[in-house]
Amino acid sequence: MHKNDFTLAELPGALRRVFLMWRSSDRGDGVRLRDIDLAELSSDLDDIVLTEIHRDAATGTIDFEPVFLGKSVRDRTARPMIGKRLSTLPGKGPGSRTWAAYEALAMGHGPLLARLPYDGPAAGIAATNEVLLPLRPDEGTARAPRYALAGVRYVDAEDACVAEPATVGAASRRVP
Repeated sequence: MHKNDFTLAELPGALRRVFLMWRSSDRGDGVRLRDIDLAELSSDLDDIVLTEIHRDAATGTIDFEPVFLGKSVRDRTARPMIGKRLSTLPGKGPGSRTWAAYEALAMGHGPLLARLPYDGPAAGIAATNEVLLPLRPDEGTARAPRYALAGVRYVDAEDACVAEPATVGAASRRVP
């Protein structure tokens, strides 16, 4: 599940740091990829993912391709994801909660707070809490996000009973 109506208090420490860094990078026209220093960010926070949003104007289709995984995410991923589209990965394609969250972000309903299922090799992890942040293209005037920056927090099985974020429409939005 995902929502775009959340407060800073709902973001655990690492997710809050990623969100605040993203928000402070906005120069008034939306955050662009070039505004984010991935090397600095990943040295401080290794639970991040950068995903490229692919749009096919001719067919109207959309897909998502992870292009950077922080070390902690790489260590907890069951299969290689860099350069693979979510539509080709079991449990990540259309109809999945992961796809729904990224699709909502791509359609302009971000930033988002999401609780997504975990399907990696690490024992005891039930889900992830993620803050999904839109990044505009470096060039041009397009407002639609071209990338998604995600801060990831792993949820232990014993903490998984905590209520998940509810899906909320784009109309109500407390953050940023």
